[in-house]
Amino acid sequence: VESKIADFKTYNVIGKIYLYHNINFKKAYENLQISNQLNPLYIANLIDLANYHYKKGEILKTYSFCKNIITLNDKTSEAYYLLSLVFLNKNSKLFDLKQAKQIYMKYLELVKEKFNVNFDLAKLFYNKESKSDMILALKLFKKIIETDENNEIVLLNIALIYQDLNDNNVDDNSVIFLKRVLRVNPNNFIALKTLGVYNLNRNNIESFSEGIRYLEQARKIKNDEHTFLYLCVARYIYNEIKRNPSVTQYYLTSPINLNSGNTLFLLGRLYDSGVGVDINLKKSFEYYKKAANLNYVKSFYYVAECYEFGRGTEINMDKAIEYYDKAIFYNDFDAYKALERLNKL
Repeated sequence: VESKIADFKTYNVIGKIYLYHNINFKKAYENLQISNQLNPLYIANLIDLANYHYKKGEILKTYSFCKNIITLNDKTSEAYYLLSLVFLNKNSKLFDLKQAKQIYMKYLELVKEKFNVNFDLAKLFYNKESKSDMILALKLFKKIIETDENNEIVLLNIALIYQDLNDNNVDDNSVIFLKRVLRVNPNNFIALKTLGVYNLNRNNIESFSEGIRYLEQARKIKNDEHTFLYLCVARYIYNEIKRNPSVTQYYLTSPINLNSGNTLFLLGRLYDSGVGVDINLKKSFEYYKKAANLNYVKSFYYVAECYEFGRGTEINMDKAIEYYDKAIFYNDFDAYKALERLNKL
């Protein structure tokens, strides 16, 4: 430059240095503009000018440069990448997630494996309704941790994607990344809770104990109702096993899940009897009823009793008889005696 024989490429290189390394936006722009004046069709320089405007938060100018570049050469992958970021910008009137997704897919088609990505773009494809989108999101998040291996949020998203791909069940891959999350942040509530529930369902007492420890730590961080309910059930089962080891197989092979009939029924029993929780007949009835709605046979008799005696709900003899009948269908002798008592046989 000082010898005054510099060409457009020299000014572009100087502009790059100021833009990406020795950050000085003013000098970067000056040199990139000179390069552009010397050769307005130099794609590499136009890309750098687009990046300059994006870094400055000038979204509309970035958009204009990207569209111009694509008009000149529709195989310029960097322009598609920047353009996808433009449409991802929530503070711009150009914000359009559908467009961002389509343009980023075009970018990936052009670059194959050597691609750029950021968290927002990866998150864009985290769509539980589409397995192919989630697989792509997993690939994008993994690309991020190649250079940012302790990114807690990215590690957690990878673990959750593996879980979603496995029908919302934690698998070995999920566990690996959840434990990586805890190495970065031992107090990550989601990782602690997820590992807690996972270990409760591994069918051995050692894992079960570890599950309780995870849930206890999670509850110290956040007083979450679901965590509390899992803990109540787990502690009850653990004490029952210690008191009577013969029930170990029964309890450890029954799924512990707040959407399963046996867990909901057990919560009903706990609130009914006040074991590990304060007696709450209304909650007890609600859990019995939820279990019954899942056709959990043991719950029919208890729902019928609640309706007959007004425990946690209003007395409704028609409903009581209905649920006693359901229980009798499954050979519940206590229900048979109840209907006999009510002279309804």
